[in-house]
Amino acid sequence: MAVAKMEKLKLTFKAAYIDEAMRLMQKCRGIHIETGFESTIPPAAKAEVDRDIRETERILQEIQAAYSILKGRESANMLSLFKSSEEKKLGITELAEIVESSGWENILNEVIQTDRRLQNNRTRRREITALTEKLEIWEYLRCNPLYFAKLSRAAAFYGSVHKNHGEDFAEKLSGYEEKGICFEKAAEHNDRVYFLLLCHIGMRDTLDSVMNEFSFSAEEYIFSLPQAEMKADLESEEAALIEEEKELGTLIAKQAQYDEIIEFAEDYHLNILLRKKKSLEITYEGDNIIINGWLISEKRRQFETLIAEAIPPGDYNIIFKEARDADIAEVPIKLKNNRLVAIYESLTEMYSLPKYNEIDPTFIMTIFYFVFFGLMVSDVGYGLAVFLVGLFAKKFLRLKRGTKGFIDFLFYLSFPIMGWGFVCGSFCGVELPFALITIPADIIPMTILSIVLGYLHIMAGLVLQMINRAHLRQYYDMVSGGLAWFLIFLGGAAMIITGIAPGFGNDVVFFAGAAVLAAGFAMVVVVPAVQYGKRWYAGVGKGLYALYGATSYLGDFVSYTRLMALGVAGGSVALAFNTIFNLFPLPLKFTLGIVIAVVLHALNIILSMLSAYVHGIRLHFIEFFGKFYTGGGKKFEPFKAAEKNIIISEPENTNYKKGVK
Repeated sequence: MAVAKMEKLKLTFKAAYIDEAMRLMQKCRGIHIETGFESTIPPAAKAEVDRDIRETERILQEIQAAYSILKGRESANMLSLFKSSEEKKLGITELAEIVESSGWENILNEVIQTDRRLQNNRTRRREITALTEKLEIWEYLRCNPLYFAKLSRAAAFYGSVHKNHGEDFAEKLSGYEEKGICFEKAAEHNDRVYFLLLCHIGMRDTLDSVMNEFSFSAEEYIFSLPQAEMKADLESEEAALIEEEKELGTLIAKQAQYDEIIEFAEDYHLNILLRKKKSLEITYEGDNIIINGWLISEKRRQFETLIAEAIPPGDYNIIFKEARDADIAEVPIKLKNNRLVAIYESLTEMYSLPKYNEIDPTFIMTIFYFVFFGLMVSDVGYGLAVFLVGLFAKKFLRLKRGTKGFIDFLFYLSFPIMGWGFVCGSFCGVELPFALITIPADIIPMTILSIVLGYLHIMAGLVLQMINRAHLRQYYDMVSGGLAWFLIFLGGAAMIITGIAPGFGNDVVFFAGAAVLAAGFAMVVVVPAVQYGKRWYAGVGKGLYALYGATSYLGDFVSYTRLMALGVAGGSVALAFNTIFNLFPLPLKFTLGIVIAVVLHALNIILSMLSAYVHGIRLHFIEFFGKFYTGGGKKFEPFKAAEKNIIISEPENTNYKKGVK
């Protein structure tokens, strides 16, 4: 529930140490470098950096091509979707040592060459299959078709007609046998009848006419050897290709272990690329480089130690300054929450990060988001389904970091869903034997519960408003704003409770509530008048206008009834699906009926959770944040190492050094 403390940083060092400085900042992971200035890098240095960037990008393209090859081989195996090991964690120095001693260039070349050989092998085998099919129709011919081209006073053709015209074609040719046209039926294949035709050169036109009449399809002999020899050559070549594929299969099995070092090599070169590109964005002054930015205060000692180890004392200078009021708008924001709450920081970022002098609302928001989300779904069975799916994904599937965060987001929401499911006594729409509130029967109690939760939500927002105002030393605004409305709602709640439920209080409680309510209204008007001094009338006007805002609070309370509406809607739909299931006859109920019930309830889970996600956010962004939160902070973006395939951890882990492949 805090914003990390920042210090302004100005680092000056000799340009010769640019790579060391960039590397240690990646290692520190706590420095936000200010950029956006016009580059002052000398032309010669810029040309060299540009060349390095192009070369690194070329290497990365080759690495990514090799990695795609390895992953493409894995994709054929469904087991590759499951985890094979824990997430890899290395220090940035350790990563460099492993990659530089691994011979990754040879591994890269081996993978690419093996894949090229495999693709060529498969291409040639497809060509041989096609050639064998073409050769098959020539095997019916008893003579050598290579002699056809050597005939000078005769013409020879080999081809086919449709089997429906085979007899008519033979009969037609028989009429020309005495005139110099000879033919022989070679074979029938599929729906074609194959003929060998031979004629004197003077009968060529007549033969052409007959062939055209019966749509004779002439074949071209494309081979350089007679049929039997050509077939033997193709079979021999195919056998050699099969043996080569077996050999390549052995190599591919061996190369399956290379994916780890290729992942390391990719992150290593991504780090180089990041450093080179960042070096184009900083300030150069003669032989010195100046880096301006922001440092997380708790990282200061680590950074000082790292830079002292990398650069000699006389070649650098560091200036640290505390953030001043004038710097508030420029200080980058790093939220600081525990592991669970950090999962839901994305909701705060979706609205806007707090300014440096504001409270981080994520902790309180997470508590209420859990309560609201659970109530809007409120089913033990649905929560259990989300829990089991999330647990399976977390334990057994290989998830990217962004996907893992999304799974965690939903996984922890399964607990309030189950909790409210027990309160409402619902398991996939089936009523449990115990329930404090029954859906959809108890609509009035659900509505009251929703408004009470909304009341607590708004009161929490007013408390945070008071804390924010006090932190900013805006005491008048704190009293006339958050504190005054807090008293108004506190007193009003006491009066309402004693009015509708006399057993909870007596006249003393009622009149005490009325006094607190009146004090709150008075503070809204009187405190601004005191604040404005001689212009007290302006303060009174400001207070009266603020009282007009009470109507917006009424709308806020009504808005929380959506918690009831969505909870009842989801429960009613689940009940309807169960009614459909019960309509099936007994034989179908436990076969097709189960499948349909699972699909329908899965659809209801998705729709219910989507609605809860959207409306839970809406209640916070409008009803809650509107009471105290301004936002507008700039996100803290540390210059750090790439973590595409591995997690960079400090202090450095030595587990991988012993098993370098």
